[in-house]
Amino acid sequence: MSAPDTDRVRLAELVASLSYAADLGLGQPMAHCMRQTVIALRLADLAGATDAEREATYYVGLMFNAFCHADATEQASWFGDDIGFKSDAFEMLGMTTAQTAAFVIRRVGGHGSGLSRVRRLAGFPQSSIKRVMDFLATHSRLAAQFAEQIGLDDVAVQAFRDGYEQWDGKGVPRGLRGTEIPLPARLVQFAGPVEVFERRHGRQATRSAVRRHRGVDFDPAVVDLFHAHEAEVLDDLDQASEWAELVDAEPYLSRWVCGPEPTPSSGRWPTWPT
Repeated sequence: MSAPDTDRVRLAELVASLSYAADLGLGQPMAHCMRQTVIALRLADLAGATDAEREATYYVGLMFNAFCHADATEQASWFGDDIGFKSDAFEMLGMTTAQTAAFVIRRVGGHGSGLSRVRRLAGFPQSSIKRVMDFLATHSRLAAQFAEQIGLDDVAVQAFRDGYEQWDGKGVPRGLRGTEIPLPARLVQFAGPVEVFERRHGRQATRSAVRRHRGVDFDPAVVDLFHAHEAEVLDDLDQASEWAELVDAEPYLSRWVCGPEPTPSSGRWPTWPT
């Protein structure tokens, strides 16, 4: 960032700093959300996204999981270590249906008194699945409300609201199907688990895993773009996560939160002396 701008803060940069809280809440190393955003933005370019869709992809990628710990107490009561559960849940990308069910059963029945375990397991799988869906619906609702409060446009707000929808229509909160789901939501939904799985297991395992979810969780066109441009999408993620340079390169991310001149967004945030 150039020297004259050091006394001002861009909304995009502030949101990037908030993404670190989401990293912690997901049990991931710092900059997970930044790396997933780079993946999603690269796919957005390949998909021919509009400027509004790219801006939405940026904010959804960084901020969508900021509320993943809003109901941490409820998550912990149901699944034990809530951060451990969210961290391990990324492994479901590579699991079969039977393995996924076993993973959830272990989490539901692996903590608390004997009686509490029996009670939780007695309602499995209906109660457990409903709990997960309720948690996800809460996260997307809060994220969409926050997006509205900081002045993001309708494309971004809708992408936050629909961030947990699935291509096959089995997501939440509205059961949208296919291209009813906004492109930024489809991109970030794909990029998040891919970032974690590739970092943990390598590219060959990631290719196999996402292929199994093609047309189920993930947009087939997004999966196909990923396979066709894997190196372009995944190479040098950390070097690409230079957020001042990224914001400087994207004019639609230039709005200021605070600084010498008031902006439409500045009234929504506390300001401080510069």
